[in-house]
Amino acid sequence: MKTGTLHAAYVDPTNDAMIAGAEQLLETARSYHSQRRADLHDAFVALQRQARDKKLIDGIFDVLVRSCTFDKGVEADPVELRAFLFSQAAAQFPVGVADNCPRRNQILLDAAQRFGIPPENVESAMFADLADEQLLSSVPPWTPQQLLQRYNLALAQGVLLNAQFLEITLRSPTPGRLRQLVRFLKFFRLLFQVEHQDHSILVLVDGPLSILEHAKAYGTRFASLLPALLLLPDFSLKARVKWREKWGEFVVDSKEGLRSHYPDKGAWVPKELELFANALDAALPHHNLSLSPEFMIPLGAKDAFVPDIELEGPNGPHWIEIVWPWQRLGDGHWISLFQKHAPKGALALVSSKAINPKLAKNLLASTKDDRIFFFKITPPSEKVAMAILEKEGHGADHE
Repeated sequence: MKTGTLHAAYVDPTNDAMIAGAEQLLETARSYHSQRRADLHDAFVALQRQARDKKLIDGIFDVLVRSCTFDKGVEADPVELRAFLFSQAAAQFPVGVADNCPRRNQILLDAAQRFGIPPENVESAMFADLADEQLLSSVPPWTPQQLLQRYNLALAQGVLLNAQFLEITLRSPTPGRLRQLVRFLKFFRLLFQVEHQDHSILVLVDGPLSILEHAKAYGTRFASLLPALLLLPDFSLKARVKWREKWGEFVVDSKEGLRSHYPDKGAWVPKELELFANALDAALPHHNLSLSPEFMIPLGAKDAFVPDIELEGPNGPHWIEIVWPWQRLGDGHWISLFQKHAPKGALALVSSKAINPKLAKNLLASTKDDRIFFFKITPPSEKVAMAILEKEGHGADHE
């Protein structure tokens, strides 16, 4: 930390020496397929002794191993297997430890038949539930550059585990990207607020050091937001973090080169939205329709209204968000938040298929807000146009 700013020691994923080292780590891991985790660890320790920067190798190795898959290697339950072996050994004591002891071999054979595993695998299966005894079943299909990128991302996430709050500035975001970020904020159950600025949006997210309970679990969810944020094309992140008993500022920018491993979904403009917008534009020729306005409206501290369409009319703007059949509202809590926090000109078009089927009927019947329109598959463009004109006092003229 220098002058109050915390800098992460990122590696260069294009550096030839770093690429060669990462390739060696990947090849070593792949060569230990179906072998014990402990054996793999010993192999990496041997590589670490030859490295100049032992901490760096240890960090990259940790990122790699956390993404590998290990399993027991046998179907038998190690706890039940141990109980059987120990009880049989106690009943036939003394058994002996040499390979040629008849009682010992018979107990192993009985265990093999009872649990359906080869006799030669009984002893290794005894402690297969211990981490060091688990067998490597798969290594992520990364390139050396991808491994180094994941290491850089892990460094930044590690810093955020000690954050008090996060300030995210989104520069000219599209509604698709806004909705994508809000979806991740809700998925990780993070507390956030939204402020509109000139040509940008500021999202304030409470960090793990700002809450009183379950800080570790919240910190993990908080750090998991970073890969989602990296899907945005133009942003900056500023966090207040506590590092080695000192407070400092940690900054991440979209131009910094960090890469997300999350699948990029939800940033597209659905064809259905274009069709609805065209129909609505035709029904309201005296209104100025803008597709995908660049702002969102907070609905409390855990949700937001992200309009798909802005309509500029004679009496002010109208904003429309469409909840499509393929989206999920669960118990419909978003509808309650919309009714409580959404501004006067906001309209919500909600597919009944997006609501929990067990709750949909009652929710539709109990919702009386005239700003909410329910539909099944296709949003009702004519009905929405009529409602807008009626609000503006033009219902008779339209007819």
